Amino acid sequence: MLYLDIKLEQPQEMFCEEALLATVSFWLKRRYDMIFSRFWSFGLLPAAPNNSSAIFDRIFIEDNDYASLLEQYHGIQLTFMGIEGVEDIIGIAYRELKKGFPIAVNFNNKYYPWTPENTKGESLYYPCLVTGISDDNEGIYCIDIHDFKKPAIIPKDVFIKAYKDCVTFSIVDDEKNDIDWRAVIKSNTSSLLENNSFESIREFSKLIANPDNYALEISGNGNLGEKIKYTYHSRYFFSHFFTYLINYHNAHVLSECRDRFIFLSNQWLSLWGLVTATVYRQKLNGAMDVTSQGSFIRKLETASAKLCNIADIEQSLCDDLIKIIEGRSVSSQVADSSANITAQTDGLQEYRFVDISGFLNNEGFYSDIGEYTEASLTSTGQVFLTHGLPSDDIWNFQGMRFKFPQPVDNKTDNISCAGQKINLENGCFSCIMLMGCAEWGHYSELLEIRYLDGTVSHVPLEFTDWTYPESHFGEIVVWEGMCAEKDRDGVLRSSMLKGHLYARALNLNPIRQLDYIRLPDCSNIHLFAITLAK
Repeated sequence: MLYLDIKLEQPQEMFCEEALLATVSFWLKRRYDMIFSRFWSFGLLPAAPNNSSAIFDRIFIEDNDYASLLEQYHGIQLTFMGIEGVEDIIGIAYRELKKGFPIAVNFNNKYYPWTPENTKGESLYYPCLVTGISDDNEGIYCIDIHDFKKPAIIPKDVFIKAYKDCVTFSIVDDEKNDIDWRAVIKSNTSSLLENNSFESIREFSKLIANPDNYALEISGNGNLGEKIKYTYHSRYFFSHFFTYLINYHNAHVLSECRDRFIFLSNQWLSLWGLVTATVYRQKLNGAMDVTSQGSFIRKLETASAKLCNIADIEQSLCDDLIKIIEGRSVSSQVADSSANITAQTDGLQEYRFVDISGFLNNEGFYSDIGEYTEASLTSTGQVFLTHGLPSDDIWNFQGMRFKFPQPVDNKTDNISCAGQKINLENGCFSCIMLMGCAEWGHYSELLEIRYLDGTVSHVPLEFTDWTYPESHFGEIVVWEGMCAEKDRDGVLRSSMLKGHLYARALNLNPIRQLDYIRLPDCSNIHLFAITLAK
């Protein structure tokens, strides 16, 4: 048997093509991170004639040439071959595997045995890594990067029928150990300024706010959400490029900017959730009455304001990176990032539960299926079921402590954030603990903390989507339970989903007396309990 014991390398949020290159690079004992070095871009194309509603078509993100960057900086060359459906592919695989190299193909997912039957009619091609050939030459070992994600054997005749295209790999140079990272970053900042990218984002915010621009989105023929999600992806992995420079090229001066890029990417992710949820709700509403139209417009205005703030963050980052490149000092912007905000919860002696009963405005729990209810954690009729909740209303997790509001059917049990001001017990505390979740995506917003002396701080309030078993922002999963969703008559039916609650602790200034907190204006973040501790 000819087999390479290759393990998939796919960090969180990495696309299949990127994971393929990362996996091959790790197998060849190389890095891959410079493929993200041109990820920071944004453009807005002129409106197409007679198609002003297609705002998604106007967003322009430059294509990233993974192959040339992988070769230029990491010394790995990709050779693209157009052969398809012929026996030669087996000979190519055998030749490359003997040299210690896998090959990559695009594989029709309907031929995988693990693809669900109800999706096999779609004939979608995804990257696949060929890692071996069986002793009898009748089986091909593959890693399906999109779905199965671990080695499996595919019959040769099926493989030949299902693949198209082929990529081989070779080492043509040493990895660069002397990258002029200032020049690389300057290329990015210069391109952004030349293309007026930040003004383009602000112009896009005006388009986002106009409800007349959503006809295609509401009809299901737009892909605005995908464009926004890809912009999040580009910022997130641009921060990975910075991490590589910090760890391997001593660019420690970029550490704070790296953290700010992570925060920036999460703002784009929150925007994606907000826009996607707003469009979906409007699609469910059908013909808009005055109330639903008003709600729709308010949500779009919130998204527009968020996008303006994103433009400011991006421009500030660009300005500061130019200063770093030129050797000038940069004022600390740590308040704008997620860095250093998570509190240590070991050794806490005193806990004060914040009374949030007067702010509860959402029904997230219900006791059983088969009944009509107005409860709806999400705007689309999904709820947690109370089965499996701890009987004790005091919850303890890794040094955090909460008083959980025991749910009662048809009564509110959580806060859907809408800019509420919550007065706090005056006193000095070292941290504030929050239990909650997000819906329609992961959300990163700002929590305002005000002290009695007038000092104000803004820290990221970040929660993972309630359906995810692993946290996106490093929160602790404190509960997993069953869910239900309403049918068209408002009756709860069982759901395959499992729901989750998460908890996090944020640092406070321990020598200042608290006054109040102001929650973000983001109804997709839900809070079930708040605690102060010291």
